[in-house]
Amino acid sequence: MMYHDILPVKQVPYDLTPTELRQHFEQIKSSQVTPISLDRLMDHLRTGSLLPEKPILLTFDDGYGGHYRYAYPLLKEYGYPAVFSIHTSWVGVNVGRTHVSWQELKTMAHDPLVTIASHSKTHPALTRLSNQKLAQEVVDSKKILEARLARPVKYFTYPYGFHDARVKQAVAKAHYLAALAYALPTERFANQSTDLLSLARFEKAQLAKVLPQAWGGAPSTQCK
Repeated sequence: MMYHDILPVKQVPYDLTPTELRQHFEQIKSSQVTPISLDRLMDHLRTGSLLPEKPILLTFDDGYGGHYRYAYPLLKEYGYPAVFSIHTSWVGVNVGRTHVSWQELKTMAHDPLVTIASHSKTHPALTRLSNQKLAQEVVDSKKILEARLARPVKYFTYPYGFHDARVKQAVAKAHYLAALAYALPTERFANQSTDLLSLARFEKAQLAKVLPQAWGGAPSTQCK
C-alpha cells in the first residue's frame, strides 16, 4: 500500500489525517492482516520463504514531516513495520509542506520497524533524464542516505512511479536489490510484478478492496 502525507487537515486527495490513518490500521487489525517488512517480502519473492497467511506492506513516500509526527508513532503503537522513501534534497526543508529532519530520519532509521528507501535526490521523472543525471539521482541519494543514517539502503522507489528498462538498469547498477513502482491503471499485487525492480503497489484508497484479497501464498515465478 502506498501512502503520502499525514496532516491534521488534508490539502490534496493523497493526504490522510492521523485519525484516518488510525482507521486504516484498525481495518488492517480487524481483518487479521499482518504488516510485514520489505526484507521479508523480498525473501518470500526470491526464495519462497513463508509469510503470514494475510500479509501487507505499508509504504510512505516523500519524507514528509507528518510521517515522523503522526505516522511513525502510530506504527510504533500498533507494532507495524513500514517503508519510508526519501528524496534527499528535501530532508529538513519546510517550504510549503514540512519534511523530516536528518535527526528525525536517523531516529526512524535505527528502529527495527522502519526501512528507509531512496526516492532519488530531487524527485524528478527519471525516464526523462540523461544517463548522467539519472545515475546521479540513483547513486548519490543512496550514498547520502547511507552516510547520514549509518544504515545500508537496499531499496529504491521511483518518483511518480516512472520507470523503464533504462531506469531499472541504472537502479540495478547502483546496487539496489529491488524497487517500488506504481502505475495506474495497472495496480497489482507484489507477486504479480514483472520483476523485483518494479514491485507493484496499490494506492491507499484501495485498502478496503485489497484487504479481503491479501494472501501469503507461493511467489510468482516471474518476479525474480
